[in-house]
Amino acid sequence: MPLPEPAARLATLKAPPALATCSSCTTEFDVSACPPFSIMACPTCGETTRVRDVIQHYEIAREIGRGGMSRVFQAKDSSLDRQVALKVLLDQFNHDDERLKQFEKEAQITASFAHPHVVKVYAIGRDHGDLFIVMELVENGNLDEHIATLGKVPERQALVWAHETAQGLQAAYQNGLIHRDVKPGNILLAQDHSAKLVDFGLALMFQRETDNSEDIWATPFYVSPEKLKGEGEDHRSDIYSLGATLYHLLVGKPSFEVVTGSYEELHAAKTQPAPMKALTTFASRDTCALVDRMMAVNPNDRPPDYEALLTEI
Repeated sequence: MPLPEPAARLATLKAPPALATCSSCTTEFDVSACPPFSIMACPTCGETTRVRDVIQHYEIAREIGRGGMSRVFQAKDSSLDRQVALKVLLDQFNHDDERLKQFEKEAQITASFAHPHVVKVYAIGRDHGDLFIVMELVENGNLDEHIATLGKVPERQALVWAHETAQGLQAAYQNGLIHRDVKPGNILLAQDHSAKLVDFGLALMFQRETDNSEDIWATPFYVSPEKLKGEGEDHRSDIYSLGATLYHLLVGKPSFEVVTGSYEELHAAKTQPAPMKALTTFASRDTCALVDRMMAVNPNDRPPDYEALLTEI
Protein backbone atom coordinates (compact mmCIF):
# COMPACT_ATOMS: atom_id res chain seq x y z
CA MET A 1 0.00 0.00 0.00
CA PRO A 2 1.60 3.30 -1.04
CA LEU A 3 2.16 5.70 1.85
CA PRO A 4 2.25 9.50 1.71
CA GLU A 5 5.47 11.43 1.84
CA PRO A 6 7.02 11.97 5.32
CA ALA A 7 5.96 15.19 7.04
CA ALA A 8 9.35 16.88 6.54
CA ARG A 9 9.24 16.18 2.81
CA LEU A 10 5.65 17.35 2.50
CA ALA A 11 6.52 20.69 4.04
CA THR A 12 8.68 21.49 1.00
CA LEU A 13 5.98 20.62 -1.56
CA LYS A 14 3.49 23.17 -2.88
CA ALA A 15 0.14 21.71 -3.82
CA PRO A 16 -2.15 23.74 -6.06
CA PRO A 17 -4.80 25.54 -3.99
CA ALA A 18 -8.19 23.97 -3.36
CA LEU A 19 -10.79 26.34 -4.81
CA ALA A 20 -14.52 26.76 -4.25
CA THR A 21 -17.02 28.75 -6.31
CA CYS A 22 -19.88 30.60 -4.68
CA SER A 23 -23.20 29.46 -6.14
CA SER A 24 -24.71 32.93 -5.67
CA CYS A 25 -22.12 35.38 -7.02
CA THR A 26 -19.70 32.90 -8.74
CA THR A 27 -16.73 34.26 -6.78
CA GLU A 28 -13.89 31.72 -6.70
CA PHE A 29 -11.93 31.55 -3.46
CA ASP A 30 -9.16 29.49 -1.87
CA VAL A 31 -10.35 26.91 0.69
CA SER A 32 -7.08 24.99 1.09
CA ALA A 33 -6.87 25.86 4.80
CA CYS A 34 -10.43 24.71 5.55
CA PRO A 35 -11.06 21.29 7.11
CA PRO A 36 -12.70 18.81 4.73
CA PHE A 37 -16.49 19.05 4.37
CA SER A 38 -16.75 22.36 6.21
CA ILE A 39 -19.08 25.32 5.68
CA MET A 40 -17.49 28.59 4.59
CA ALA A 41 -18.93 32.02 3.82
CA CYS A 42 -18.18 33.60 0.45
CA PRO A 43 -15.77 36.52 1.01
CA THR A 44 -17.72 38.62 -1.51
CA CYS A 45 -21.43 38.09 -0.78
CA GLY A 46 -21.38 36.16 2.50
CA GLU A 47 -23.41 33.22 1.15
CA THR A 48 -22.38 29.98 2.88
CA THR A 49 -21.36 26.93 0.90
CA ARG A 50 -20.01 23.44 1.52
CA VAL A 51 -16.30 23.34 0.67
CA ARG A 52 -13.72 20.60 0.20
CA ASP A 53 -16.36 17.92 -0.31
CA VAL A 54 -13.98 16.15 -2.72
CA ILE A 55 -10.65 14.78 -1.50
CA GLN A 56 -8.61 13.52 -4.42
CA HIS A 57 -11.13 11.24 -6.17
CA TYR A 58 -13.31 10.66 -3.09
CA GLU A 59 -16.64 12.53 -3.08
CA ILE A 60 -17.80 13.10 0.52
CA ALA A 61 -21.50 12.55 1.18
CA ARG A 62 -21.80 12.96 4.96
CA GLU A 63 -19.98 12.71 8.27
CA ILE A 64 -20.61 9.37 10.00
CA GLY A 65 -18.28 9.52 12.99
CA ARG A 66 -15.92 11.66 15.03
CA GLY A 67 -13.27 10.73 17.58
CA GLY A 68 -10.46 12.33 19.52
CA MET A 69 -8.08 12.23 16.56
CA SER A 70 -10.18 12.01 13.42
CA ARG A 71 -13.45 12.46 11.56
CA VAL A 72 -14.98 9.70 9.45
CA PHE A 73 -17.00 10.37 6.31
CA GLN A 74 -19.02 8.28 3.92
CA ALA A 75 -17.64 8.94 0.46
CA LYS A 76 -17.79 7.64 -3.09
CA ASP A 77 -14.58 6.43 -4.70
CA SER A 78 -15.22 7.80 -8.20
CA SER A 79 -12.35 5.82 -9.72
CA LEU A 80 -13.83 2.46 -8.65
CA ASP A 81 -17.48 3.50 -8.24
CA ARG A 82 -17.83 2.20 -4.69
CA GLN A 83 -18.81 3.59 -1.31
CA VAL A 84 -16.00 3.87 1.26
CA ALA A 85 -15.30 5.29 4.70
CA LEU A 86 -12.82 8.15 4.68
CA LYS A 87 -11.04 8.65 8.00
CA VAL A 88 -9.37 12.09 8.12
CA LEU A 89 -6.92 13.17 10.81
CA LEU A 90 -8.13 16.28 12.60
CA ASP A 91 -6.54 19.50 11.43
CA GLN A 92 -4.83 20.24 14.77
CA PHE A 93 -2.75 17.06 14.44
CA ASN A 94 -1.46 17.62 10.90
CA HIS A 95 1.84 18.98 12.23
CA ASP A 96 2.12 16.61 15.20
CA ASP A 97 4.72 14.03 14.16
CA GLU A 98 3.65 11.55 16.85
CA ARG A 99 0.00 11.62 15.76
CA LEU A 100 0.98 11.45 12.08
CA LYS A 101 3.09 8.36 12.70
CA GLN A 102 0.30 6.76 14.76
CA PHE A 103 -2.25 7.43 12.02
CA GLU A 104 -0.01 6.06 9.27
CA LYS A 105 0.81 3.05 11.43
CA GLU A 106 -2.90 2.28 11.85
CA ALA A 107 -3.28 2.08 8.08
CA GLN A 108 -0.18 -0.07 7.63
CA ILE A 109 -1.15 -2.47 10.41
CA THR A 110 -4.76 -2.94 9.33
CA ALA A 111 -3.76 -3.42 5.69
CA SER A 112 -1.15 -6.04 6.64
CA PHE A 113 -3.73 -8.83 7.05
CA ALA A 114 -7.30 -9.58 6.02
CA HIS A 115 -10.12 -11.15 8.00
CA PRO A 116 -13.93 -11.08 7.68
CA HIS A 117 -14.24 -9.58 11.17
CA VAL A 118 -11.67 -6.80 10.71
CA VAL A 119 -12.47 -3.66 8.70
CA LYS A 120 -10.46 -3.55 5.46
CA VAL A 121 -8.09 -0.68 4.66
CA TYR A 122 -7.82 0.21 0.97
CA ALA A 123 -5.41 3.14 0.81
CA ILE A 124 -3.80 6.06 2.61
CA GLY A 125 -3.11 9.51 1.19
CA ARG A 126 -2.89 13.26 1.66
CA ASP A 127 -4.86 16.16 0.29
CA HIS A 128 -3.80 19.74 1.00
CA GLY A 129 -2.03 18.66 4.17
CA ASP A 130 -4.83 16.41 5.44
CA LEU A 131 -3.83 12.79 6.05
CA PHE A 132 -6.61 10.26 5.37
CA ILE A 133 -7.25 6.53 5.38
CA VAL A 134 -9.67 4.91 2.94
CA MET A 135 -11.53 1.98 4.52
CA GLU A 136 -14.34 -0.44 3.94
CA LEU A 137 -17.68 1.22 4.65
CA VAL A 138 -19.50 -0.55 7.51
CA GLU A 139 -22.96 0.95 7.62
CA ASN A 140 -24.81 -0.16 10.75
CA GLY A 141 -22.99 1.85 13.40
CA ASN A 142 -21.03 0.45 16.33
CA LEU A 143 -21.87 -1.47 19.49
CA ASP A 144 -21.65 1.68 21.62
CA GLU A 145 -24.44 3.26 19.57
CA HIS A 146 -26.39 -0.01 19.68
CA ILE A 147 -26.25 -0.10 23.49
CA ALA A 148 -27.22 3.59 23.73
CA THR A 149 -30.28 2.98 21.55
CA LEU A 150 -31.47 -0.43 22.74
CA GLY A 151 -29.90 -0.92 26.17
CA LYS A 152 -29.02 -4.50 27.12
CA VAL A 153 -28.28 -6.95 24.34
CA PRO A 154 -29.78 -10.48 24.41
CA GLU A 155 -27.25 -13.07 25.57
CA ARG A 156 -27.13 -15.07 22.35
CA GLN A 157 -26.54 -11.97 20.20
CA ALA A 158 -23.89 -10.62 22.60
CA LEU A 159 -22.06 -13.96 22.46
CA VAL A 160 -22.18 -13.99 18.65
CA TRP A 161 -20.60 -10.53 18.51
CA ALA A 162 -18.00 -11.48 21.13
CA HIS A 163 -17.13 -14.63 19.15
CA GLU A 164 -16.76 -12.70 15.89
CA THR A 165 -14.63 -10.00 17.55
CA ALA A 166 -12.44 -12.67 19.17
CA GLN A 167 -11.89 -14.18 15.72
CA GLY A 168 -10.70 -10.79 14.46
CA LEU A 169 -8.40 -10.43 17.48
CA GLN A 170 -7.05 -13.92 16.93
CA ALA A 171 -6.25 -13.09 13.29
CA ALA A 172 -4.45 -9.92 14.43
CA TYR A 173 -2.52 -11.88 17.06
CA GLN A 174 -1.50 -14.50 14.51
CA ASN A 175 -0.03 -11.61 12.52
CA GLY A 176 1.92 -10.40 15.55
CA LEU A 177 -0.50 -7.76 16.81
CA ILE A 178 -2.33 -6.85 19.98
CA HIS A 179 -5.09 -4.29 19.49
CA ARG A 180 -4.92 -2.43 22.85
CA ASP A 181 -8.19 -0.52 22.47
CA VAL A 182 -11.00 -3.09 22.30
CA LYS A 183 -14.29 -1.42 23.24
CA PRO A 184 -17.88 -1.19 21.94
CA GLY A 185 -17.08 1.92 19.88
CA ASN A 186 -14.39 0.02 17.96
CA ILE A 187 -16.67 -2.87 17.00
CA LEU A 188 -18.76 -2.00 13.94
CA LEU A 189 -21.82 -3.78 12.59
CA ALA A 190 -21.93 -4.77 8.93
CA GLN A 191 -25.00 -4.98 6.70
CA ASP A 192 -25.60 -8.57 7.86
CA HIS A 193 -25.12 -7.39 11.49
CA SER A 194 -21.85 -9.28 11.89
CA ALA A 195 -19.13 -7.61 14.00
CA LYS A 196 -16.03 -6.02 12.48
CA LEU A 197 -13.09 -4.77 14.56
CA VAL A 198 -11.69 -1.36 13.67
CA ASP A 199 -9.11 1.20 14.82
CA PHE A 200 -5.66 -0.33 15.20
CA GLY A 201 -4.18 3.09 15.95
CA LEU A 202 -2.86 1.93 19.35
CA ALA A 203 -1.82 -1.58 18.28
CA LEU A 204 1.61 -3.02 18.93
CA MET A 205 3.67 -5.55 17.02
CA PHE A 206 4.24 -7.54 20.22
CA GLN A 207 7.29 -9.39 18.91
CA ARG A 208 9.13 -6.22 17.87
CA GLU A 209 7.74 -3.24 19.80
CA THR A 210 7.32 -2.02 23.33
CA ASP A 211 5.36 1.01 24.46
CA ASN A 212 7.62 3.17 26.60
CA SER A 213 5.20 6.08 26.76
CA GLU A 214 4.02 7.13 30.21
CA ASP A 215 0.67 8.16 28.71
CA ILE A 216 -2.15 5.63 28.66
CA TRP A 217 -4.12 5.87 25.44
CA ALA A 218 -7.14 3.72 26.19
CA THR A 219 -10.72 3.96 27.40
CA PRO A 220 -10.94 3.62 31.21
CA PHE A 221 -13.92 1.25 31.30
CA TYR A 222 -12.19 -1.33 29.12
CA VAL A 223 -8.45 -0.93 29.76
CA SER A 224 -6.79 -3.86 31.54
CA PRO A 225 -5.48 -3.51 35.13
CA GLU A 226 -1.94 -4.46 34.09
CA LYS A 227 -1.83 -1.63 31.58
CA LEU A 228 -2.84 0.84 34.28
CA LYS A 229 0.00 -0.45 36.45
CA GLY A 230 2.51 -0.27 33.58
CA GLU A 231 3.23 -3.98 33.91
CA GLY A 232 3.16 -4.79 30.19
CA GLU A 233 0.48 -6.14 27.90
CA ASP A 234 -0.17 -9.18 25.76
CA HIS A 235 -3.16 -10.84 24.10
CA ARG A 236 -4.73 -11.43 27.53
CA SER A 237 -5.06 -7.66 27.90
CA ASP A 238 -7.23 -7.64 24.78
CA ILE A 239 -9.20 -10.56 26.25
CA TYR A 240 -9.85 -8.42 29.36
CA SER A 241 -11.12 -5.53 27.20
CA LEU A 242 -13.34 -7.87 25.20
CA GLY A 243 -14.71 -9.22 28.50
CA ALA A 244 -15.46 -5.68 29.67
CA THR A 245 -17.21 -5.05 26.34
CA LEU A 246 -19.29 -8.22 26.71
CA TYR A 247 -20.14 -7.14 30.28
CA HIS A 248 -21.40 -3.78 28.97
CA LEU A 249 -23.52 -5.51 26.30
CA LEU A 250 -25.16 -7.86 28.79
CA VAL A 251 -25.62 -5.52 31.76
CA GLY A 252 -26.30 -2.34 29.82
CA LYS A 253 -23.61 -0.31 31.56
CA PRO A 254 -19.84 -0.53 32.12
CA SER A 255 -18.41 -2.64 34.94
CA PHE A 256 -17.74 0.41 37.13
CA GLU A 257 -18.67 4.08 37.15
CA VAL A 258 -15.65 5.74 38.74
CA VAL A 259 -14.97 9.11 37.09
CA THR A 260 -11.34 9.98 37.76
CA GLY A 261 -8.10 10.84 36.04
CA SER A 262 -6.11 8.85 38.60
CA TYR A 263 -4.59 5.58 37.39
CA GLU A 264 -4.50 4.36 41.00
CA GLU A 265 -8.22 4.94 41.53
CA LEU A 266 -9.05 3.27 38.21
CA HIS A 267 -6.90 0.27 39.11
CA ALA A 268 -8.53 0.02 42.54
CA ALA A 269 -11.98 0.02 40.93
CA LYS A 270 -10.93 -2.83 38.65
CA THR A 271 -9.51 -4.97 41.44
CA GLN A 272 -12.89 -5.32 43.17
CA PRO A 273 -15.36 -6.17 40.41
CA ALA A 274 -18.82 -7.37 41.43
CA PRO A 275 -19.61 -10.90 40.18
CA MET A 276 -21.57 -10.42 37.02
CA LYS A 277 -24.37 -12.80 37.99
CA ALA A 278 -25.27 -10.45 40.84
CA LEU A 279 -25.97 -7.68 38.32
CA THR A 280 -28.02 -9.38 35.64
CA THR A 281 -30.81 -11.91 35.39
CA PHE A 282 -30.58 -11.88 31.60
CA ALA A 283 -27.46 -14.02 31.16
CA SER A 284 -26.78 -17.64 32.03
CA ARG A 285 -24.53 -18.68 34.89
CA ASP A 286 -21.92 -20.04 32.45
CA THR A 287 -21.78 -16.81 30.47
CA CYS A 288 -21.45 -14.73 33.65
CA ALA A 289 -18.64 -16.99 34.86
CA LEU A 290 -16.82 -16.61 31.53
CA VAL A 291 -17.09 -12.80 31.63
CA ASP A 292 -15.78 -12.79 35.21
CA ARG A 293 -12.75 -14.84 34.13
CA MET A 294 -12.11 -12.70 31.06
CA MET A 295 -12.03 -9.69 33.43
CA ALA A 296 -9.87 -11.35 36.08
CA VAL A 297 -7.35 -8.93 37.61
CA ASN A 298 -4.53 -11.45 37.20
CA PRO A 299 -3.94 -12.20 33.48
CA ASN A 300 -3.07 -15.80 34.40
CA ASP A 301 -6.66 -16.31 35.56
CA ARG A 302 -8.11 -15.36 32.17
CA PRO A 303 -8.63 -17.74 29.23
CA PRO A 304 -5.04 -18.47 28.13
CA ASP A 305 -5.46 -17.94 24.37
CA TYR A 306 -8.00 -17.22 21.67
CA GLU A 307 -8.55 -20.87 20.79
CA ALA A 308 -9.69 -21.56 24.37
CA LEU A 309 -11.77 -18.37 24.46
CA LEU A 310 -13.52 -19.12 21.17
CA THR A 311 -14.29 -22.65 22.32
CA GLU A 312 -15.81 -21.37 25.56
CA ILE A 313 -17.90 -18.71 23.87
